[in-house]
Amino acid sequence: MKRNKLIQHLNKHSCYLRRHGAKHDIYINEAKGITTCVP
Repeated sequence: MKRNKLIQHLNKHSCYLRRHGAKHDIYINEAKGITTCVP
């Protein structure tokens, strides 16, 4: 899966960008309490 498609999927499922890092972005879903890294 390409990065843009993954970000669209995360946004569709109520995830938002918590912080932008040098190599990874951190996305969070507060409803479920899940945090994930996107390279």
